[in-house]
Amino acid sequence: MASPATVAAVKPSAALGSSLAGAKLPFKPSSLSIKPKSVRSGAVVAKYGDKSSKFFETFAAPFTKRGLLLKFLILGGGSLLTYVSASSTGDVLPIKRGPQEKPKLGPRGKL
Repeated sequence: MASPATVAAVKPSAALGSSLAGAKLPFKPSSLSIKPKSVRSGAVVAKYGDKSSKFFETFAAPFTKRGLLLKFLILGGGSLLTYVSASSTGDVLPIKRGPQEKPKLGPRGKL
């Protein structure tokens, strides 16, 4: 492999007008360029004034952190699972219901 000093000393003729040679390329902005409508990006823009932004900063701040969001989801899922299991009927399994019909007797009248 060539050393960096050798590579830096050799400049190809095709790269003379490019940015590889250190010269800036001519740039023409297109007429169809997309410009952002709002200068503020990433900030919460309050639609109803400072009170609504204060509300979201105060009450939504814990949910921006992964750990607190994970705890919230675990507690919510656990409480949902508890509620569903408590409200379900207990006789779902046939072994808990027991026999529903009288057993059929065999050929000699025995079970």
